[in-house]
Amino acid sequence: MVAARAAVVAGIAGSPSVVHYFGHGGPEVWADEGLLAVEDVAGLSGAGSVLLTWACQVQDYQYIFGRSVNEEMLMKPEGGALAAFGPAGIADAATQAAFYERLYGGLLAKRMSLGEAIRAAKAAALAADPDTSSVVESFNLLGDPSVIIEGLAPRRIEPRPGE
Repeated sequence: MVAARAAVVAGIAGSPSVVHYFGHGGPEVWADEGLLAVEDVAGLSGAGSVLLTWACQVQDYQYIFGRSVNEEMLMKPEGGALAAFGPAGIADAATQAAFYERLYGGLLAKRMSLGEAIRAAKAAALAADPDTSSVVESFNLLGDPSVIIEGLAPRRIEPRPGE
């Protein structure tokens, strides 16, 4: 687990456009093994990334014992998260998958703001299966919904003259 924690910290330090986390979580930690914890956030370096997390409770912004790990990432003055999207509640992995497939599909298919992509993904998931409401409604965005994630939309590569 030490190597996995080091890889997460190094990845965040590289200032990617987006940090994705898929796995177990709680308000204070990513993974039961402590892949990233609230107390780790202050020591992180990097310019800041959009944080998309597919776990449980990692973005519980009303957590009575303090900030959740995603909220702490957003509130970090330098680096951390430019915007954070994740669940405040318990979320079934299979239902999350039906939701995130729609979100990533929207983000990859066209240049949409993060807020618009989330709105469209929530509407599509609920239209396809109203039973996804407990998961869809538990996910929230902390940060600016007008953020456009650079580098996610497929770019058309024009052939060079003569090719």
